[in-house]
Amino acid sequence: MKHIKQFFLAIRNAFLGILTAPKGELNLKIMWVVGTIVFIIAFVLPLNNTQKAIIVGTIFTTITLETLNTALEKTLDLLHPTKHPQVKLIKDITAGAVLTFSIGAVIIGFLILFPYFSKMF
Repeated sequence: MKHIKQFFLAIRNAFLGILTAPKGELNLKIMWVVGTIVFIIAFVLPLNNTQKAIIVGTIFTTITLETLNTALEKTLDLLHPTKHPQVKLIKDITAGAVLTFSIGAVIIGFLILFPYFSKMF
């Protein structure tokens, strides 16, 4: 019984993390809004299940990467509150990783969604 209680406590804490992470983080808020819009579009358009799965996976991976980037930045700020060139480099590299995946996500979204939008116009 103790393990079940610990499991549900861990799930609760994870949900609190999901709700807390976007506070004060504009990029994460934007990703949640855009991700929600694209998610809705994916289920309104007549996409096949593979296309929907690719879009949903891409949305959640992008948000997860940005959340990890945010957590790393906050950890670095806590461990090294003053400006330091190595801390900046680490933050730039992780932000670059998120940007790289985000560019790929836009390309994936375009490749899947463009044919449907082009038929509308």
